[in-house]
Amino acid sequence: MLGRVEGYQKTALRAFLEDGWRELSGRGRGFRAGDRVLLKPNLLAGRPPERAVNTHPEVVDAVASLLADHGCRLFLGDSPSLESTAHAMAAAGYAPVMTRHAITPVSFHRGREVPARNRRFFSRLYLFEDFAGFDHVVNLPKLKTHTQMGLTLGVKNLFGFVPGKRKAAYHLSAGGDEAVFARLMLEIADTVNPTLTVLDGVLAM
Repeated sequence: MLGRVEGYQKTALRAFLEDGWRELSGRGRGFRAGDRVLLKPNLLAGRPPERAVNTHPEVVDAVASLLADHGCRLFLGDSPSLESTAHAMAAAGYAPVMTRHAITPVSFHRGREVPARNRRFFSRLYLFEDFAGFDHVVNLPKLKTHTQMGLTLGVKNLFGFVPGKRKAAYHLSAGGDEAVFARLMLEIADTVNPTLTVLDGVLAM
């Protein structure tokens, strides 16, 4: 579902999300009260919203508000490469949102090897150890340009499930080969298998 939202106004974001919610529920992929839902923003670094480095906190707030209204239990996590997750969340403006909706912070810095879901290109992946411990993953990427892949969208954002320094190892193992890295992204996306993706493209990086 593609829609135009002018700025980060709460009412406009909420209206857009409610339209998407109805469509998702109609496909039998709805959320139930009590479901454990992991929100996965693009939390690259501890930068304020006006820098457009991370998923905007108003987008996170709008999605969290809708899920909380339906009785979901909310968690939020990522694995910034150069700083603690807690510091990045606070600097990105997420703290008030997390307090408002009783969102539990999650750090992705501990990982384990898991079988790739489809094993089309890779048999095993090193991912956040508890990624499968949630009823749903809601993917909240930020629209960005990217030197290796051209764009960062929904699939690329799930690379954040690779803990910290392992990201660099995967980049090196791809050896600058865009096709190999793209296959890795697809394998991670298939394995994490998010229920919903909401792309913050209001202001791109």
